[in-house]
Amino acid sequence: NKLFATGYNLFGQLGLGDNTNRNILTELTGNWSQVACGRHFTMALSAGTNRLFGTGSNGGQLGLGDTVDRNVFTSVTGNWSQVECGNQHTFALSAGSIGDNRWYSTGQDGGNQLGVGGSIPNLRETFTPVTGNWSQVVCGGTHTMALSAGTNKWFGTGRNTEGQLGLGNNNQRNTFTLVGDYSQIACGESHTIAISAGTNKLFATGYNLFGQLGLGDNTNRNIFTELTGNWSQIACGFNYTFALSAGTNKWFGTGNNGFGQLGLGDTTNRNTFTELPLSGNW
Repeated sequence: NKLFATGYNLFGQLGLGDNTNRNILTELTGNWSQVACGRHFTMALSAGTNRLFGTGSNGGQLGLGDTVDRNVFTSVTGNWSQVECGNQHTFALSAGSIGDNRWYSTGQDGGNQLGVGGSIPNLRETFTPVTGNWSQVVCGGTHTMALSAGTNKWFGTGRNTEGQLGLGNNNQRNTFTLVGDYSQIACGESHTIAISAGTNKLFATGYNLFGQLGLGDNTNRNIFTELTGNWSQIACGFNYTFALSAGTNKWFGTGNNGFGQLGLGDTTNRNTFTELPLSGNW
């Protein structure tokens, strides 16, 4: 349960007690069971306990009751069993609430991504209860998707200017609104990828300037649009997407590749899913 951190650390998001970048994985003290990363902050659950800790940039997303940045993991009030991070917002599942799935949210809410209704205040500094019974939450940049417990029905809230909620329009939502039946959803900064429930069909919606929807063009969508092929797993980065071909170990990537993040041996963007040149099984 040892935790290691590397990379950008201007805001203390590595939790190492300073603000110095690292380029090698550096061990932290303590034992940890889960980690989630936001834009410039990190949340982690202590192993064998229900204690949640946060470090890094803090416009309320650490849930510590203030907006002071941290550079060491700092304990959050309450007992928690799961945590998910967006760009500058956090969702956490209250420990012992498996039956009623009590989720709480904190942080920036300018896009109504916290799902608590209304538009004021534009941020929360402590975890606020979210109405509904949710078994899973996935955070995008400024939007959030949640799975209704015991169903395949996903709901979305938050910013929708690029169509990332897949509702057929670009109107922002401030409460969770039904988007469809899906077995899996992954969110990027302003795009959403989903696998249809009971099938291996892949659907995409939202921002597409870099081709991250994999639809063969760079046009935004505001409704979930089907892609060809059969897929079993999905993951989204900022403006790029990975997908696993169903029944295989073949991964494909699409979208922004300016820093080589698709692993294709170049820095050329893609707008269709392109097989990764991976050796081994993944």
